[in-house]
Amino acid sequence: MTTASVPADPEARAATEQLLGVKQGIRTARQAGKITQDQARDLMRQADAIKPTGGRSAIRQINDLDQRLRDATGQGTYMGDGSDGGYYPNG
Repeated sequence: MTTASVPADPEARAATEQLLGVKQGIRTARQAGKITQDQARDLMRQADAIKPTGGRSAIRQINDLDQRLRDATGQGTYMGDGSDGGYYPNG
């Protein structure tokens, strides 16, 4: 059962909220000039393909997409102790 397009299932609701956050991040990164229009379109297309009702699989897909957004904006996963000041995307 859903109410106002928000899933009643807590896991699906969390995935929906997380997906909305990633989509907002894509829009914000594009507006800030951190990613190109083509990158934004590709990332948004990937976001639109994720079905939040997919449970843990959907959350994993959303996390992967979020990581791709971070990589595209130069804010990939920080590896190491930070002493070298470098970001190295996982992958």
